[in-house]
Amino acid sequence: MPEDTKGFDPAACLNCNNKEGLKARFFLINATTENALIEKETKRIMKEKYGIEDYGHYVDGEKELLTASKCPKCGSEDIIWDY
Repeated sequence: MPEDTKGFDPAACLNCNNKEGLKARFFLINATTENALIEKETKRIMKEKYGIEDYGHYVDGEKELLTASKCPKCGSEDIIWDY
């Protein structure tokens, strides 16, 4: 994990405003999602393999991470992240 991702965590659910029990998930990918075909395949894999439909992107030089969290209260993946 890049050093500057420490402390970058899910802060609150945008659906129900819950701030408790949010867990961060990071996925290191080996291809840039700037390509539409790669983005489509990434979206498919995230949904089918991990059950995640809403995720963010974190780019650090050549490394690209996907960030995801799910609210334990309402199940929403619409989460705000902050340091």
